[in-house]
Amino acid sequence: MSSDAAEAVKATQGAQSLRRAVAVLRALAAAQDRGASLADIAAQCGLTRPTAHRMLQVLVEEGLAERSPRGTRYLIGRDATLLGMARASPFPIRAVAEPFLRRVCEATGDSTVLTLRSGPDSICVDRRTGSYPIQVMAVAVGARLPLGVGVGGLTILAFLPDAEIAQLLQRNEGRLARYRLTAAALLERVREVRERRYAFTETGVIPGTHVLAVPVFGQDERPVAALSINAMAQRLPRRRAQQLVPLLMEQAAGIAREHAQLAGSKG
Repeated sequence: MSSDAAEAVKATQGAQSLRRAVAVLRALAAAQDRGASLADIAAQCGLTRPTAHRMLQVLVEEGLAERSPRGTRYLIGRDATLLGMARASPFPIRAVAEPFLRRVCEATGDSTVLTLRSGPDSICVDRRTGSYPIQVMAVAVGARLPLGVGVGGLTILAFLPDAEIAQLLQRNEGRLARYRLTAAALLERVREVRERRYAFTETGVIPGTHVLAVPVFGQDERPVAALSINAMAQRLPRRRAQQLVPLLMEQAAGIAREHAQLAGSKG
């Protein structure tokens, strides 16, 4: 083997290890304060338990992961949070979207969520509560899900190019199986969302809840976020959801416009 080929092999091996470590960090972030067991991490990341254990040990030593008090679970480390604080505004769209989320809450009385894409995941970056006495708080800020599992993530996934969707579904195959989802089932949902231009589910994360979501597009016509309403099933039947679609789309267009202007001013 030539020296150039040997170097290429080393580089590939190094990149693979780094990708595995990033996958472990994402799995820890998805687990939030409840943490994840070694078996959970290994299964989610497609690693053997010894490999997952070695990576977790290094992350613990570097402060990017922590052991639970009983030592049976792992959590995202405090240093990972501190690294994120290096950027004063890591999600500029969150500040841009705030008044639009508030308008949806005021108009509907229901909780509103802003979801972004983070690699193969969707992440809730903001949530506002409405005035109705019963609020659905199904998703916590910072919660991560494989793209397509939550309604916001499904909305983002649906408007990506077909080739990219196929790659993401293959990459998330093992994780999707934990939610009893297959690529074929998600592709059918993607087709429905594309036809309607919005997503609506009568099986929310919490039983007895419904969710309505629309995409927020960037200047390149790619989805940059999703705007959604969460409510009790009786309060958000399909007919009311259809009536609220124009309101959500109007606010999503406002977010897209303000976000584009912000990006232009920084360019």
